[in-house]
Amino acid sequence: MKILLIEDDEAVATTIVESLLAQRHLVNTAGKGETGLELAKAYEYDLIVLDVGLPDLDGISLCRELRAQGYQVPILLLTAYDSSSDRVSGLDAGADDYLVKPFDLEELLARIRALLRRKNQALSPMITYGALRLDPGAKEFTYNNTLLRLTPKEYQLLELFVMNPRRVFSRGVILDRLWSMDEFPGEETITAHIKSLRQRLKAAGAQPSLIETVYGLGYRLQSPEKFESSSALSNRSDTVTALTASTVTVSEDRTQQAVIAIQALWQKFKAGFLAQVKVLEEVGIAADTNQLTTELLYKAKQDAHKLAGSLGTFGHDEGSRLARDIEILLQSETTLCSAKTQFLELVQTLHQELDNQPSIQLNFSQDTQPNPLHTDSARTKHHVLLIDDDVTLTQQISQAATHWHWHVQVASNPTSARTLLAQHHPDVILLDLTFSDSTEDGLTLLRQLAQQMPMIPVLIFTGRGSLSDRIEAAQLGGRAFLQKPASLEQIFNTVTQVLEQAQKNEAKVMVVDDDPSILETIGHLLAPWGLDTIPLADPEQFWEVLATTCPDVLIMDIEMPKINGIQLCQVVRNDPQWAKLPILILSAHTDAETRRQVFTVGADDYVQKPIVEPELVVRVINRIERSQIHRQFAKRLAYAQSSASIPEKTHEAKT
Repeated sequence: MKILLIEDDEAVATTIVESLLAQRHLVNTAGKGETGLELAKAYEYDLIVLDVGLPDLDGISLCRELRAQGYQVPILLLTAYDSSSDRVSGLDAGADDYLVKPFDLEELLARIRALLRRKNQALSPMITYGALRLDPGAKEFTYNNTLLRLTPKEYQLLELFVMNPRRVFSRGVILDRLWSMDEFPGEETITAHIKSLRQRLKAAGAQPSLIETVYGLGYRLQSPEKFESSSALSNRSDTVTALTASTVTVSEDRTQQAVIAIQALWQKFKAGFLAQVKVLEEVGIAADTNQLTTELLYKAKQDAHKLAGSLGTFGHDEGSRLARDIEILLQSETTLCSAKTQFLELVQTLHQELDNQPSIQLNFSQDTQPNPLHTDSARTKHHVLLIDDDVTLTQQISQAATHWHWHVQVASNPTSARTLLAQHHPDVILLDLTFSDSTEDGLTLLRQLAQQMPMIPVLIFTGRGSLSDRIEAAQLGGRAFLQKPASLEQIFNTVTQVLEQAQKNEAKVMVVDDDPSILETIGHLLAPWGLDTIPLADPEQFWEVLATTCPDVLIMDIEMPKINGIQLCQVVRNDPQWAKLPILILSAHTDAETRRQVFTVGADDYVQKPIVEPELVVRVINRIERSQIHRQFAKRLAYAQSSASIPEKTHEAKT
């Protein structure tokens, strides 16, 4: 785990750091509050240990500021103040725990372990991933019950993968997560550690491909079913084999769809690109004849920047490189005039490059294909809550469910249903309207579900079929009305339709860029993977569109007229409602200072133009999946907190 320690007492800080390192944690330290605040914003941590009495920005204010920006990482306060009012102030500021100095080191470590467990409360004490098992308390990994003897860095690396299954980590991100700021290893260090870790896993009986290389992107842990033993694989049914082959075909189809779409867009925008090159040619002529105006130079800068960011996306990598060289020469009139010949040659070469047919390739291999967010409902394991007191019918559906890839839970009345819903959220609910052992009408529960859990589709499945029942069910948000008796095939088909409709266009990506070619390209690129894009070319309309569409991920360019992407990112992070919205910044800039600014204002990721299509798809889908997990957990928690009051409300309604 990666921990940020903000403590100005060097002796205390050294003691804590040594103890945490012995526990195989990675620790970054800061002696001032302002420095700690910048680190917390710029890097991703699992926990912050924060002293209250800092010389500049005190710990209480720092904690309050982080929480105001939507920062969710656990914070443990350390202080020499022992009064109850001080403890209340710290907890009210958003701290998760509070420890008074002088403290017992073992108690501090125990509190840290407790906060880290709470952060990952969805995980069991023993974390199992196929045959790989992590014991967080003992800081040990085993594979098929064989202890893996790992170095501290190898342990941290494998822990990072296990705690973030299926997430792709680039070498740069791994360096950021596992090495402290005063260490500067090269990316070849990651390659060496991955190789060593694979050898240790192989020695314990694991396949070397357990740690998978996602070419061009980084590394991730393969799904457990992919590294099962060959004997287990040979026992799989022909149906599963056929399904796997079908899945590969579907992924190939999506890739081909994206390629065809980008080829069509190239034909659409080629004339616009050539018009931008013509502006560059006019600048060269104007500079050569001493007729260059400020307006023309500004226009040329904008066009060169857009060409540098766009052409590579359409397969013209050399075109992007040429445009970037041209952009550098356009930084000032003095620079341009001193290199007029070179400038004209670059523009001429760029024009010739655009006359060539672009080479558009999306290099997804079978193992690196990102999973679409919306898959065929018939092939996905769905959780179904059946609220019905007909024992014979519920048994028939439960038996058939294994063939339908359903996991069915049965509640015989609304009260039992509320108990199950407080524990787990199903993908769909089948709700009868009448119950023999309850006076409560199913429509009452439907009304409460519509208010408190609108994201779960509800299908009415009942013997009551009056027009008034159908109207009321539709008004309360019922997704379908199926009257008994119905065949198992009818039930399956209706539920499948409801699930597909509920999943359709579920994930939305808002893209803010003043370049229409980028907007359309990203839209066509993400569509085959089940993503809706919301394009916005005018950043001045940003807030209105954001509030109206409520996207799952935000992609923004930096260079835009009037308002740039860094400013917009800062605005989003300062708003409590949107503080946790994943933000990816696009830019053709390659300098370290731009990257520093991007992460300082709170962006989650940085994607360099020209866009590498497979990389963008993987990054966007990874962000959406994480965002949806957090959102589902928050809704589940909100429902669990409110569900205790539902029976009382129902009782009051009946009296």
